[in-house]
Order: sequence, then C-alpha cells, then structure tokens
Amino acid sequence: MATIDDFIALDMRVGTVIEASYLEGARKPAIKLCIDFGETIGKKYSSAQITKRYTPDALLQTQVIAIVNFPPRRIAGFKSEVLVIGGMPTEDDVVLLRPDAHVDNGVKIG
Repeated sequence: MATIDDFIALDMRVGTVIEASYLEGARKPAIKLCIDFGETIGKKYSSAQITKRYTPDALLQTQVIAIVNFPPRRIAGFKSEVLVIGGMPTEDDVVLLRPDAHVDNGVKIG
C-alpha cells in the first residue's frame, strides 16, 4: 500500500501545452509535448502515448496535469522530463486528466 508520504512526494502541477508533434522513431506511437509550467518550473518536455485519442494540433493550448519531479527518461532519443497523467480505460488508451476550468500554469495538485 502507498502511504500519504508517497503521495506527498509527488510534485504534480498544471501546465499548458505550447508545442506538440509526433515522436518519430518511438516503438509505440507517441506525441512529444512542450509544456509551460509557469515561472517557477518553466517549460518541460514529455513523451506521451496518447495517440489513440489525441492529435498534436488538438493538444495545443490545452492544460494538462503532470508529475514534474521524476528523473528524465530517454525515449527514441527524446528527453522526457515530466509524466503527463491520464486514466487508462485499456492498455493502449489514455484519457488525459485536465482541470475543468483554467488555472495558472504551475498550480500544484494536492
């Protein structure tokens, strides 16, 4: 079981997608995102396997929730710095978790 301390250790923030394109060379189809988390955190990059429901153009200027304090990972030569969060109805399907009203970039989730 996870503890409240495990949850508190995760730094989850709201950010706005400012760039999005397909990640060439990925084993599983993915979209690379540049997400603006505001002045404190800045812009961070993520690779997300969300192509079943989303296109890069549809994601521009939308807000997403991501964990921003995991170590970076290399995916198809791309440095993924944050983990975008979503619900998974099936193994290859992700529904992004997003605020239902606009909030400032960098707002902490808790």
